[in-house]
Amino acid sequence: MITTVDRVITILQEISNKVSTRYEKMALIRMSSLLTSLKRCYYCNNESSSNIIAFLLKLCLEIMFQLKYFKDKYDKDLEDNFIRELSKRSRKGSSFSIRMLTESKGIPGKYKKDFLKIYLKICSYVHPSYEFLLSEQQKINVDNLLLEFLDVLLYVLLTCYGPEGRTCDICREHGLKHCLRKCSRAIS
Repeated sequence: MITTVDRVITILQEISNKVSTRYEKMALIRMSSLLTSLKRCYYCNNESSSNIIAFLLKLCLEIMFQLKYFKDKYDKDLEDNFIRELSKRSRKGSSFSIRMLTESKGIPGKYKKDFLKIYLKICSYVHPSYEFLLSEQQKINVDNLLLEFLDVLLYVLLTCYGPEGRTCDICREHGLKHCLRKCSRAIS
């Protein structure tokens, strides 16, 4: 699984070298550094490292959804509008909201619903509910959570930056259903 994360980090770094705006570059580099931190936690294999992994996955998804939202909203002049809107949102404590996912263009409604479920599942480990705290099974299945995360992340990357052979290879290798459909549409 970690070799797959390494491959995703490489893809993120390569995309960051090709993008034209500073904001996109920063977002992609930040996601790759979070995934590098995730790799370190993965080998600890204890409950607290699992919660840290869930937090890192949540943060990566929020950055990805935020990036997609701003790219959709400000097709032209992304840099100036991003800085203005993010500073305004930061003052209100809302630099990320679920609306950034639900209002994204180019993602079918059913996928948005699936992605929201995955995001909320990851959030439940970061902000545990009453039911979660009372349950006996508090161990996170990191590998399954990581696969669901990769499905969302790679799908959104494919939507933003187009098909890339290695991205589709990862999707095929792990049977990532949303990502595979995006790859198959890009090929046909």
